[in-house]
Order: sequence, then structure tokens, then C-alpha cells
Amino acid sequence: MTANRREMKKTPVKLNSFAYIHLTELAKNYGSVFSFKCGQFDVVVINEVKAIEEAFKNELACPNTSFIPEFEPSFLDMSGEPWRLQRRVALTILRNVGLGKSTLEGKIKEEIGFFIESIKSTHGAKVDFNEFIGLSVANNVSILMFGHRFEYNDPIAIEMIHNTKQVSENIEYFNKFLFMPSITSLVSLAARFSSDYNKTNGTKVVKSQNFMTFSGGKRICPGATLALIELFFYLVSIVQNFRVSAPE
Repeated sequence: MTANRREMKKTPVKLNSFAYIHLTELAKNYGSVFSFKCGQFDVVVINEVKAIEEAFKNELACPNTSFIPEFEPSFLDMSGEPWRLQRRVALTILRNVGLGKSTLEGKIKEEIGFFIESIKSTHGAKVDFNEFIGLSVANNVSILMFGHRFEYNDPIAIEMIHNTKQVSENIEYFNKFLFMPSITSLVSLAARFSSDYNKTNGTKVVKSQNFMTFSGGKRICPGATLALIELFFYLVSIVQNFRVSAPE
């Protein structure tokens, strides 16, 4: 965004559980792009969709520093040529196993059939979808990568899901992406979303440019297409077959 870090607007920041409120106020005073010091790190805050898109367009790399220096860099933290090679390999593998082909959709629909039947087997009892959907989504990856699925009562599959859940629960204590949540761009536009939806008579999906679940630019998640296909198929199948309500 800038050739010289001294050009960035430095701001006084107090971080707490509601840091995003303070950062939003700072954006009103300092503009959509500003920076502050967080320990030894210079943190750049971008509070505008166009500025975010420009940032992703101009820079393919991540900083060469980490909030957790002792950890080996993952695909998310890589930059430069190592990142380009890993991304190329990931995309090649996904294409080879069927990403973007109709055969992939057929395999996902087949797995969803097992998923729906497993829920129906509870005979109308209240169901926590997390128990079923974790195994079902894992099966989609297993089918693509290994050519087979796991039964929902398979002890190996259950152990893998349990381990994954533990990692997800523990990672929040040092996940840099959860330090400063900012969902105000969605919350503040709730009324407009509703208005746009009503204009289509409920027959079309209204996509917001503010919704960036999988990042953007060249660093967008390689599996974003697969995830969106799964999200659509599972949601439609659940709504078509069951009555969904909030927990009491």
C-alpha cells in the first residue's frame, strides 16, 4: 500500500475485547488505511473493501515475521516463491481429483445422501448437526484424496474428528486472526441486505462484496470453490428435508 512505512499514519491504540469498535472510530479520523504498533510489530488496519482489494492485488506475500516465531511456517504464512510453488501444487492436486468438474458435484451429493439418511435414522429426535456434518464433510475430502469414505460410526473417523475439534478449540488462544474481529461491515448493512433480498422476491442470491470468507486476490483459499459448493448443497438439502430451529 505504501513504499515507505514512515508514510503510514501512526495512531494511538488501546486493545481490548472490543478493539474493533476503537479501530472503527480511528478509521473515521485517520482514513480507511492506518497503522499502529503492537509490541514489535507494525500492524496495518484496512477498513474499506476497495482498499482491501487493492492491497491483495498489489502484494502476494505475507510478512516475514510471525506472531508465533517458534512455529514452522504453514501454507498461510508462506511468501514469495515457496508460497507460489505450494499454491501451484495445491491447485493442480485439486483439479486432478475433480475440482471444477461435474463428477465432483455428484460425489458430494452422494455423500449428502448418506448424511441425510443418518439424521433421519434418529426418527425425529433433536439433532446437533455438528455431530454429523463434521464426519460428512471430512468424507468429501477423503473421497477426493483417498478414494473412499468412512462410515459415521467408524472409530478412526470419529477419532480424527475429535482431534480436529480439539485443535480448533485450542488454536483460538493463539490465533492471530481472532484477535480483532470486525464484522461491523456486515452488521451495519443488515437493513440494506434485507432490502436487496426483497427486491429479488426471494428468488436470487444477493452477493455482497463485503463478505470475504476466503480472503481475496491471489491469496484466496485454494479450496474456496469446494467449500462454497459444499455449503450450498448441504444447506439446500437440510432445508428441504428438515425443520431447523434455534436451540432452546
